[in-house]
Amino acid sequence: MDTEKSILLIEDDHEQALLFKELLSLSTEEQCQFVHQDTLSRGLAHLKTNTPDAILLDLHLPDSQGLETLDKVCAQVSYIPIVVLSSTGGKEIALDAVKRGAQDYLLKETISGPILSRVLCYAIERQQLNNALLGQKEDLSRVLSSITDSVWSADIIEGKVVYRYYSPAVERITGYPREYFMSGLEAWSEIIHPEDREQFLNKVKQEILGEAVKHKYRIVRADGEERWVAGTTSPTLGTDGTVIHLDGIVSDMTERHFVTEALRQQSLQQAAVADFGQRALIENDLQALMDEATSLAANILNIEYTKILKLLSDNTRLLLCSGIGWKSGLVGYGIVDAEKKSQAGYTLLTDEPVTVTDFQTEKRFSAPSLLTDHGVASGISVNIPGSKKPWGVFGVHASQTRNYTSDEIHFISALANTLGSSIAHHEIMKALQASENQHRTMFETTKEGIIITAPDSTILSVNPAAVAMLGHNDPAGLIGTSSAFLYQNPQDREPIFKTLIKNGYVNNLEVAFKKADGTPFYVLISAVVHKDEKGNPRQLEGFFVDITKRKEAEENLELFANATEQTADSVIITDTQGIITYVNRAFEKMTGYSQREAIGQRPSLLKSDKHKKKFFETLWDTILSAKPFRAQFINRRKNGELYYEFKTITPIMDEQGEITHFVSTGKDITESKLAEAALKESEERYRTVADFTYDWEAWIAPDGSYNYTSPSSERITGYKPTEFEKNKSLLLTLIHPEDREKVEQHFENHFTDEKVLPIEFRIVNRNGDERWIEHICQPVFGSKKTWLGRRASNRDITDRKRGEEMLRELNAISLVVWQTRIDGYRKIWHPCVKRMCSNASKKI
Repeated sequence: MDTEKSILLIEDDHEQALLFKELLSLSTEEQCQFVHQDTLSRGLAHLKTNTPDAILLDLHLPDSQGLETLDKVCAQVSYIPIVVLSSTGGKEIALDAVKRGAQDYLLKETISGPILSRVLCYAIERQQLNNALLGQKEDLSRVLSSITDSVWSADIIEGKVVYRYYSPAVERITGYPREYFMSGLEAWSEIIHPEDREQFLNKVKQEILGEAVKHKYRIVRADGEERWVAGTTSPTLGTDGTVIHLDGIVSDMTERHFVTEALRQQSLQQAAVADFGQRALIENDLQALMDEATSLAANILNIEYTKILKLLSDNTRLLLCSGIGWKSGLVGYGIVDAEKKSQAGYTLLTDEPVTVTDFQTEKRFSAPSLLTDHGVASGISVNIPGSKKPWGVFGVHASQTRNYTSDEIHFISALANTLGSSIAHHEIMKALQASENQHRTMFETTKEGIIITAPDSTILSVNPAAVAMLGHNDPAGLIGTSSAFLYQNPQDREPIFKTLIKNGYVNNLEVAFKKADGTPFYVLISAVVHKDEKGNPRQLEGFFVDITKRKEAEENLELFANATEQTADSVIITDTQGIITYVNRAFEKMTGYSQREAIGQRPSLLKSDKHKKKFFETLWDTILSAKPFRAQFINRRKNGELYYEFKTITPIMDEQGEITHFVSTGKDITESKLAEAALKESEERYRTVADFTYDWEAWIAPDGSYNYTSPSSERITGYKPTEFEKNKSLLLTLIHPEDREKVEQHFENHFTDEKVLPIEFRIVNRNGDERWIEHICQPVFGSKKTWLGRRASNRDITDRKRGEEMLRELNAISLVVWQTRIDGYRKIWHPCVKRMCSNASKKI
C-alpha cells in the first residue's frame, strides 16, 4: 500500500490480532492505522462513526457465526472492502463469501505479511472501482429516470429482437408498464398505428442488418390517444460483423410534430400564395389561372374538393367554372343557387370567410346537391372580390368533419383575393389589348396615311399606307427625318403647326405633299397632339388621304380591283340574282371559304339565322332602289363560328342606269364588339375600385358643401381640398361655359334612390388648361331613408376623350375612302357620282 490506510480488524482472538498488526507493519513501509474490535457489535458500532479503508473480518465471533456475520457488515457498509478471515473452510465457503459481498477470503494459517498487504491493497482498489461504477450506475439511473425520452437496449438472438431494458419514460409515453414490452418486438409493434406499422417493421429489419435507422411514426396509447414518436437506433456488431445488440431512444414528439407541421404548412401556404401571386401577374389564360388556384388549394390543404364559383349576371346562380374532385362533366356546367340557404349564397352576403365543421349540425344554411352528392361533410367558402359585388366564391371541402385552422382560412382568403385582383387585371387588360389591337390593325391596314412625330417634327413611325403614298419602299426612308420635308411648299407647314400646337388638333386641312421623287400630290390632313401628364406635347399624330384627281375610270377600276385583293376588308361582287362572281382574299380569311367554294353560291352561304326576315326585305328594297345598304351583320364562318361584320352593299349601274352588279364590302368587327362588351363589363364591375383610389373623391352634404375632398382634387383642378371645403361653389366656377347648364341641372336633381348618376363635362383648371371630367355620384341615405348627401368620384378623362375623337375621325376617314373607291367604280355608269364624291370630300 502506497499511502497510509485505516484498517478495521474484527477478531475475538487478541493474540491473532496482534499478529496481523505485526505482519502488516513488517510488510509495508507506509504507516497503517490499525483498529481492533473483538465482537461484531463493537465493530458495527465503530463503523457508525468511522470509515476505514478496509475491514478484516473473522467469521466466528462471540456474537455472530459464519457468513451471517459478513451479511450484517455488508448491510451496514457495503461500500467498504471486506476481507474474510477463517480458520476453516473450503472453496465453496470462499466463493459464497465473495458472492455475498466480500472482496477476498483468507485462511488464517496461510496468512503472511506480503499476502495480507497485497490482498488488502487489491481489495481496496477493487472496491474503489466498484464504488465508482455503482455511482455511475446510480447517476445513469437518475438521468434515465429524469429525461422525458425512453431509452432501451436489446440483444439480437437468432435474428430476433430481445429487449433487455426500457427506461421509465416509456410508461409516460405509451401508458403501458415497462414489463409489457419486455416480451418482444410484437408488443411494441402492436401499439404502432396500423398505417405506420409496416414501415416500422421494415426499418427494424434494416437495424438488424446493421444500419443506423431513424424512425418517425404514430402510436396508440393504452388510453386510445394517438401520439407521434421519433426513434433512433445504434447497432453493436459482433466479431463476425453481424449485429448482436441494439441501443435506442424513443421520444414523444407529438407537440413538436404538430407545431412543426403547422409551421411547415404555414410556410408552404405563404410560399404558395407568393408564387401564385407572381404567376397571376404573368398568366394570360384566366381559366388556367383558376385551375391552378384550385389545384394548389387541394395539394396544400390535402383536401378532396376545391371549387371556384362565378356569380352569373342574373345574380341568382353560380357557375362551377373550375374545381378539383367533382364528378365528370360538372366543371364548366354545374350550377349552384346563390340564395342564402346554400353555403356559397350565404358567403356572398358576408365579407368574412364561412367555415363549416360538420354539415350535419350546421344551422345557418344547408348543403346544396353539389356537395351532398359528393358526400361533403365540411368546408370553407370565401368571396372572390369584385368591384361593386363579389365576382364569385372560392371554396374547399372535405368528406370528413374537420376543424379548419386560422392559417388554412387565411390561405384560402389570400388565394381568393389574389384571384380577384388577377381577374380584374385580366378583364381590364383584355379590353385594353382589344383596343390596342384594333388601333394597331387600323394603323397597319387602313388606307389613310398615319405619321407619328416627336414635338420637333422628327418622324417616329409611319404606317404602310403613308409609306406607299409618299413613294417610299419601306419606313426606313422616312423614320428619323423631319415631317417638314413632306410639304411641297415649306411655307404651308408653319401655320398648320402653330394651330396644331395651340389647339391640340387640326381637322381636314388641304395641303400639297411631295413624293420621294418630288412628284406633288394633294392630301387632306388632320392631326392631334398627345400630351404628357404635365400637359407638354409628347407626340404628334397626323392622318392624311390622297385627294389628287383620280385617274381615268379604267385606272380606277384596276386600282379598285387591286385594293380589294390587298384590303383587310371583305369584298363580294354578285350579279343581280345574288350569285357570287368574285370574292377577295380578305373574304377567304374572314369566312374560311375559298374563292372556288364561294363563287357560284349566294351570300346566304354565310347566313347565321340571327337576323329576322324583315332585315333582308329591307336590304333588297334598298339596293334594288339603287341605294347603298349599310348595316351590322351577324354571319357564320365555314367552321360554324359566328362573327360580326359591318357591311356596305352598293349597287353598280351601267350607262343606262340599270343595275348590273352588287358590291359588298365588310369589316370584321367581332373583336371590337367583344372588346366593347368586355370593357363595359369591366368598367361596371371595377368602377368602385378604380374610382376610389387615384381619382378625386368627395363627400358632399345636402346643402352642397364639401364634407371631404381627397388630395387628388389638386392634381386634377389645381385647387387644394381646403379650397373646395371653404367654397362650395368653386367647382361650378371651373366648369366650361358650354357645359355649365347641364352640370347645374345634374346637381339640382332631387335624389330619391341610391342610383349611381354619371355625367361628363369640361373644366378649366387653375393653369387655364381645359380638362374633361367624368363625374359619378351616388346619393347616400340614413337608416330612415334620410338623405345624407352625395358620395362623388371625379376622373380626369381628357386623354380618353382625345383618343375617342381621334378614333371617330379615323373611322370617318376610312368610310369616306372606301366610299370614294366604290364611287370611282360606279362613276363609269352613273354621272351623279361626281356630285356624291364632291359631297364626301366636303365632309372630310
